[in-house]
This record gives sequence, structure tokens and C-alpha cells, in this order.
Amino acid sequence: MAISSQLPRSQNCILIRYLIVGVLLFICSLTDAAQKESTEPEKGLIEHQEFYDACAHGKVDAVEEHLSRKPELITASTNDGETCLHLTAISKSLEIAKLLIVKGANTNQRVTHDEGLRMMPLSWHAWGGNVDIIQLLLDNGAEINADFDYSSGSNARVTATDIVSMVVGSSSGEEDDSTPETKLFFLSYELLRSRGGKTYEELFPDSPHGMSKAESKEDDLDMKDEF
Repeated sequence: MAISSQLPRSQNCILIRYLIVGVLLFICSLTDAAQKESTEPEKGLIEHQEFYDACAHGKVDAVEEHLSRKPELITASTNDGETCLHLTAISKSLEIAKLLIVKGANTNQRVTHDEGLRMMPLSWHAWGGNVDIIQLLLDNGAEINADFDYSSGSNARVTATDIVSMVVGSSSGEEDDSTPETKLFFLSYELLRSRGGKTYEELFPDSPHGMSKAESKEDDLDMKDEF
């Protein structure tokens, strides 16, 4: 089946790539920011800082050691709702993701902080094009068509399929698009589609939150100012 006949095309290739980099940098900043938080256990990542750092940096042995001492960390999350399974999107550690899921990690935990866009582990890994972990999550109960927010500046909602579609659809066929990273997004797209993945607009064609109908929150503020 030819992918090109199904993929949305975009003339905003550079913009999308910068957006991806921005999201990944934002994700990475979560653990770094926590080190500047209060030392009270109930705030940020402080209570189990070393564990969450190990998840984010792919330190398999350290994760195993923490879990052996405190098995409850398997399903634990920060106050913002980020679990170790979310943070593996930073390290791209399939080994840690497998370890967590075997031990009972929740594949559908949503991030709960205001700027977290309601993302689940699948959402984070879709942004990273982590096809092997995407498959692992789907094999273990991840909701393939769960929606989340596209950005804090828009009321658009998307699915994991939307994300990889935008990246793949932005490929112009030029030489610099034939990177290993781009190929991982193609594979992620094929995987999601083969497993029943749909875009938000395909699921809810009449919703005002679809990408083609969504409005920027900044635009809404500008309109209010005019009146």
C-alpha cells in the first residue's frame, strides 16, 4: 500500500520540525526544572528525583535498583502526572519501557500539569518517532486513538496518528528527508494505521477542535480586543 496516497502534505516542513524539537526540549526540561523546586517531597520530582532522572536518561540498572527497593514506583508519578514510562521518551529506552510494562506500568496515564497537553506515554513517543516503544505500548493496552491537546496556544486536539502524519506529510522527498529519524516516523505512521490509528478529524469530523477548524487562543484574544 503506497503511503504517499494517504499522507497529508505540508509546506511547513521546517516549522513542524522546529515544533518537534521544541516539544522534545520542553519534555527534557521537566526533569531539569525539578532540581530547582522546593525540597519538600510533595513538590515536583524531588521525592524520587534519582529514579525519574534514571528513566529520562536510560539508566537501566539504576531503574531496576530503584524498583527492587520500591516496587510502587512502577505506577508512581510526579505531581504533574509524568511517569517513568513517559520519561522513557527522552532516553528512547526500549529496555526500560519493557521492564516497566512487565511490572505493571499504566500505559494510559495522562500528564496533568497545565502545560502538559494531557499527553499519555503514546503521545510522548509519537512526538519522538519511537516506533519500537509505540508498538510495545499498543501491544499492552495503550489507547491508540486517545486525543490530547496540540499546543497550549490552540484549542486543536490531535491523536498520535496526527503527529506522525504531520511529520511524514512534511517530507518533501529531498535528500535531507531520508534520515534515520524520518524513516522512524514513516514506520510509526504505518504501524499506527495498521493498528486502526486515526486522526482526530477522522474520528470527529464535525468537532470544532479538529486541526483545520481549531482556532488559536491568541486569535480569540485579538478578536475580543476588537470589540
